[in-house]
Amino acid sequence: MKAKTILQFSIGPIGAALLSLVTLPFVAWFFSVEDVGRLTMLQVVLSLSVSLFSLAMHQAYVREYHEEDDKQALFKACVIPGLAALLLVSGIIIILPFSMSKLLFGIDSALLTFLLLVGVLASFFINFLVHVVRMQERGLVFSATQLAPKLFLFIFISLIMILNLKADFETLMSCTWCKRKKHQIFLGESGDTKLKVASVIGNSHLNKGVRVKAVPLKRLMFDLQIALGKDKFKDVLKALNQYQLLIVHDWQIQSLRIDDIPLLTLLIESRKSPLLITSHLSKSEWNKDLTKLPLPLSISTELRQESRFWSVSEPKNKSLH
Repeated sequence: MKAKTILQFSIGPIGAALLSLVTLPFVAWFFSVEDVGRLTMLQVVLSLSVSLFSLAMHQAYVREYHEEDDKQALFKACVIPGLAALLLVSGIIIILPFSMSKLLFGIDSALLTFLLLVGVLASFFINFLVHVVRMQERGLVFSATQLAPKLFLFIFISLIMILNLKADFETLMSCTWCKRKKHQIFLGESGDTKLKVASVIGNSHLNKGVRVKAVPLKRLMFDLQIALGKDKFKDVLKALNQYQLLIVHDWQIQSLRIDDIPLLTLLIESRKSPLLITSHLSKSEWNKDLTKLPLPLSISTELRQESRFWSVSEPKNKSLH
């Protein structure tokens, strides 16, 4: 085999591995733990289905390829038995009284069951296509069959992130982000909408057993200053850190005093879970005002670059009741 052919065949596996390496962190961050588990279950089901329904006929195709003159007849003889078994089982699954998607993914959905069957059927044909092009020594086509599924997943996740196709609010309403120290910052013009949104999120987390506390920034700093004066700062800080979700609203950076900065720094540094912050500032104003504060670089970076920002607009028309 020529070096050029070897290179063409190697592009696919190497490229697929690199795409998997790039995609994995985005999947782990953007999707919930449950969805990552469902994706893993899907991959297992597809892999096992291909192994089962191919009936190892792809190996027979490879063994007989150079011995058989009629390649098309050989291909049909290898594909039809497994395809017939797959279609039979798919028909049985469709008429079953219970949902296969509920059994595998914990979601009762006829659409998911249908997509699962389509995925198994596609994987079945891709498996045979890989062996056909490999025996024909079509290296680039072989690499394309390896790259296409990984590339499609990468593009799909990228579109979700860029276009916000996923229900971000539903993600925010779940408790999974509380397990990561990634502050959620709601910015927008003055009004009570941001506080209402924060309250809904807080109540949702309370219903799921998460400890939640909401406090205005000004009152928070006042309580910390009083605790410091009474030599109870560590006790108050420990009590605040017992709350998995700390909502700090009315965050007005200009209202902070110089002696508030060390206390605020200690609070943020000591927390293992994130803050949910509301402020009337725009993102550019937020970043500009933060750079003026004598905060440690790590805290400033955490609040400016490593947080998730949400833009909240006030209703255009407000009716009086």
